[in-house]
Amino acid sequence: SYLLLGAVVTTLELMPGAPAAPDPCGTCTRCIDACPTDAITPWSVDATACISYLTIEHRTAIDPRYTAGIGDWIFGCDVCQEVCPWNRKVTPTNDDAFRPRDGLRDAEIADLVRLDDRSFQERYADSALERPGRAGLVRNALIVASNTGDERAIAAAADLVEDGDPVVRETASWAVGSTGGAGSRSRLGALRSPIPPRGRTGPEPSTSR
Repeated sequence: SYLLLGAVVTTLELMPGAPAAPDPCGTCTRCIDACPTDAITPWSVDATACISYLTIEHRTAIDPRYTAGIGDWIFGCDVCQEVCPWNRKVTPTNDDAFRPRDGLRDAEIADLVRLDDRSFQERYADSALERPGRAGLVRNALIVASNTGDERAIAAAADLVEDGDPVVRETASWAVGSTGGAGSRSRLGALRSPIPPRGRTGPEPSTSR
């Protein structure tokens, strides 16, 4: 089932191909059992729980019930493909168009967390990783940093709790609050502390009678 979906719009009259086998899976449930977020049920996938959807297409903060299941997947997920018995004899493609670009395979989580708009465009413009945008990719990296306990990435996350993007801010605060060291959590607490109104130095006036 490793394939690239695509579409061709044409006015040509084309003969349909042979129908697919009605049940190529039999009693196999490996993809269902292996899905990290339980997104797969017999003959159905809940896209809103699929890691590929969450890390690529989802535009807001990711529901915390799925963050642990994301594991170390920063972009997409192939668990269901990897466990499918039909894919055991797949021959890797030799097409250069499908090979990873230089700098993509060995990217450090901390470097992804530190991406700003300019560095994101310089590194990932015209690549598949452009799809989630800078906010989505940084959000994903923050989740992975928390899941893997990457100290360098969590330290970098402390700088994002005041980021200009609300998705990045929310995810950074979550990552630092759940994983960060005492210094990072102290900084987060200071940022969250309410600032008293200017000019008021004494206690709040009593409202009791």
